[in-house]
Amino acid sequence: MKAIVITFVLLTVLGFVGCQRDDVECAGCSFPYRNGWCTLWYSRKGYEVVDILITPRSEERKYLNAGGRLLHLPEGDVSFGTRGMVYVFDGTNWSKRAVTRFHEKNIPYVSSLESCNTINEIAERILAHPEQP
Repeated sequence: MKAIVITFVLLTVLGFVGCQRDDVECAGCSFPYRNGWCTLWYSRKGYEVVDILITPRSEERKYLNAGGRLLHLPEGDVSFGTRGMVYVFDGTNWSKRAVTRFHEKNIPYVSSLESCNTINEIAERILAHPEQP
């Protein structure tokens, strides 16, 4: 009986430690806007956003491996959720912008982004909110 309890406790501790990664989580959504569909993915640690990816929905799978948190950029692969960057692909061109102290609550509701005409306009609306002190 003692061996079973020790084995159970050991497996529980190992399972708990194995599941504790770096506390970075990913979330995302797709939504229609005036000229198509947009996909918004972001990684966060707590409520602080680490990285954001904004692409046309048709391009999302080419550039993001969400399960492996890997972003495929023209200059090479980067780990999604480690850089403090906003990556925007408008269907033709990539742009990047550093962000620090950007909180999840500052990402606008999708309903306020649906009236945008371009992916870049969506990105500007998302980034229009001030970063937290």
